[in-house]
Amino acid sequence: MKMNNFDVSMVYPEPWCMPRLFTAGIASFYEGYYANKGIKIIKGTVAVGFTADANGEVKEVKLKDGRVLEADIVVVGVGGRPLATLFKGQVEEEKGGIKVSGP
Repeated sequence: MKMNNFDVSMVYPEPWCMPRLFTAGIASFYEGYYANKGIKIIKGTVAVGFTADANGEVKEVKLKDGRVLEADIVVVGVGGRPLATLFKGQVEEEKGGIKVSGP
């Protein structure tokens, strides 16, 4: 989106990007990479609401910390977690998920 001259902001509640997957150091690399491409990184807050115009098109994103971001489009990624309890006692578990072999 940034390549098409959109202003882009990434908002996430954690202290760094994808903490279940990345260490703080690895996340810092990716955050720097995207920041250098002009993407605004906003950590430690979440979207709590949206404002739309009379046509129902989004115009603002309201953040929990009180900030309001102008918007023409919103892409929401909420993540996912495996339902590991479904296989409880049948498979080996690791870090809250199902352990797999291979890459």
